Amino acid sequence: MRKYLILAVLCMATLALQAQNKCGLETKLFRMQVSKEKSVQALENNNYIQKFNPTKEGTTLYISVVAKVSPSFEKEEFAAHGIKSGSKVGNIVTMQVPLQKLDVLETSADILQYDVARPVYPLLQNSRFDTRADSVQQGLDLPQGYTGRNVLIGITDWGFDYTNPNFYDSTRRVYRIYKVWDQFKLSGPAPANFSYGTELTTKEAMLEAKCDTPGVYNYSTHGSHVAGIAGGSGCRTKYKGIAPDANFMFVSFKLNEAGALDAFAWLKDQAREAGKRLVVNMSWGMYSFGANDGTSLMSQAINSYADSGVVFVSSAGNNGDVNFHLMKVFDSLPDTLRSVVQFSGEVGEGISAWGNVGGRFKLGLAFSSGDSVFRATPFYETNQSVFYCDTAIIIGTDTIRYDVAMESANVNNGRPYAFVNIAKSNYMVHLFVTSAQLGDTVHLWNVYNKKDHAGNTGVAFVSDGRTGYVNGDNAYGLSEPTIADKCITVAAHYADRIQERDSTYYPGNIASFSSRGPTLTNNKKPEISAPGVSVVSSTNSYTADYINPVTTVMYRGRPYHFTGLSGTSMASPTVTGVVALMLEANPYLTVDQVRDIIINTARNDNMTGQLNDNCSLRWGYGKVDAMAAVKKALETVSIHHPEAASGKLAVYPNPAKHSVFVDSGAEGDEEVQVYGLDGRLLINGRTHGKMLDVSQLGQGIYIIKVSSELFSRTAKLVIAR
Repeated sequence: MRKYLILAVLCMATLALQAQNKCGLETKLFRMQVSKEKSVQALENNNYIQKFNPTKEGTTLYISVVAKVSPSFEKEEFAAHGIKSGSKVGNIVTMQVPLQKLDVLETSADILQYDVARPVYPLLQNSRFDTRADSVQQGLDLPQGYTGRNVLIGITDWGFDYTNPNFYDSTRRVYRIYKVWDQFKLSGPAPANFSYGTELTTKEAMLEAKCDTPGVYNYSTHGSHVAGIAGGSGCRTKYKGIAPDANFMFVSFKLNEAGALDAFAWLKDQAREAGKRLVVNMSWGMYSFGANDGTSLMSQAINSYADSGVVFVSSAGNNGDVNFHLMKVFDSLPDTLRSVVQFSGEVGEGISAWGNVGGRFKLGLAFSSGDSVFRATPFYETNQSVFYCDTAIIIGTDTIRYDVAMESANVNNGRPYAFVNIAKSNYMVHLFVTSAQLGDTVHLWNVYNKKDHAGNTGVAFVSDGRTGYVNGDNAYGLSEPTIADKCITVAAHYADRIQERDSTYYPGNIASFSSRGPTLTNNKKPEISAPGVSVVSSTNSYTADYINPVTTVMYRGRPYHFTGLSGTSMASPTVTGVVALMLEANPYLTVDQVRDIIINTARNDNMTGQLNDNCSLRWGYGKVDAMAAVKKALETVSIHHPEAASGKLAVYPNPAKHSVFVDSGAEGDEEVQVYGLDGRLLINGRTHGKMLDVSQLGQGIYIIKVSSELFSRTAKLVIAR
């Protein structure tokens, strides 16, 4: 007879640590762990605390925090407690808080909500043709060629090679990396208004640094590959990026959401100082930021930045071919959801579960070998403000550790929430979920845990052929930050041309790995799809990763490899590059206009089907079309155009080639006259959609005039071909 028992290690159910519902479940548990440790060494040895990557300065441990604050918030008040305030957008603030000072946030009336910053993880030639960006770069049927000039592309990632010739212009003379912030690099100087990392602002400093500091992911290559897709020069190969004349800003950010929000603030500040539009690429994500419903502090912050003109583009995720999601509607009672949790992680699996507002559910596990069930755990119920149990089951000589955390109502959305971490073992794990109320709906996701406590790779729920058990599905597969309302979410497909070294030809098909929507609140995402399979781009020449090069470029005696990688990580920077082309063509577009143009100009074909105004949960509205998007950008009037809004005549692009956009701020088309510098009237006509054909004019300088009964406005027009 086999021996088994449950070994209780730590179980807590308490309201004592929480007078108000100010923080999420993970933060409540974090505070519990901090309160029970009596020394810095004990805090450093606490596994739960360490998974949030606290930093040590002298003898003080700091934790990154994201907080929502009141209008009366003053950072000086918190500085008196040793709390360092970072970036602020709207009412969202980042902080570095000594562990022993977390109670200050709990008791302060100026802190409306806060959470310890949770970890993030990256989501891992034919693109230009597939998106029609090659035609945009050449200026076919456009006033001029557009290559992203005067636009800043911010890449938040890891694995940047500052010496790579792909980040020069096509002549290899003009260096296009504008500024760098390495949040891991300790030597300083930190950027103004920030207390950590190193800012590099000159070409000489970047070339001397060579590459970013290895973080958890060592000398990776992800960031260099992503940046090359968005705007690499191609190094005289055919692997040119979408916006090859854009400038870059790179942020190797700390592996948590506070580092990402600080990165956004820094990028925005630099773009404002440079007087250029900014598009930010995010080829990373996590399922632990919230309920995947767009209510998290991260999503709120992204929406605030978007309202101030920053365009965000993010990868959809790579779980489209994994049945890692379960949904159960309890339309009769009693009823039980039953499934088997598959394992794939380095250290085990993480299961998150969300109910509906006002609902309650119970969750339990059982462990078996073959058909024999050795032991079932108790059922744990979401009926308390916070519950945590860190325990183990002993079967013979085996110990299987697991922990369960639950809350009755999450601070962001009021939903009951639970997560379970299960250590990897040789036993089958059975999952059981019941509800206490008729009509309750519960969603669950199975994502594997990594040694660095981050991970976003889904693992299946399966029935294992057992009666009453169910398989998972691949729906609701999007995570933070891509689910933010004003973020452009990008799915991945095969490019129209045959991929390099890909023996299978799937022209234009959706990539099986591309995650599908909707969000938990049934908002339709992704918005758009772009090539993301075997996309060839630059790599980090300092990486320790194995690189199987498609081609190699020698520059100043050093080899720089190009290789093909797949993932929505590769699709996202393609759309980021298209946005850069649009913002060069019309730098006055609002973020909502950029998003609407991307959606409304999406290309449909026999693979996508005719989506029209319908958003597919796999494709979004279709495949991104750079040519159509740039044309629409040129035709779009922005109410935020600074010249028209101030009573001046807006004329762009300027210099122009064949057509020009004319906006006096008046409704409808304009009556326009164009004069040579000698006073001769050369054009007397009317705009069409605010566009004026100037193809008959030769190269030179002209005066363009718009008149009405109320005003007469003029501007200089330059024709350059």
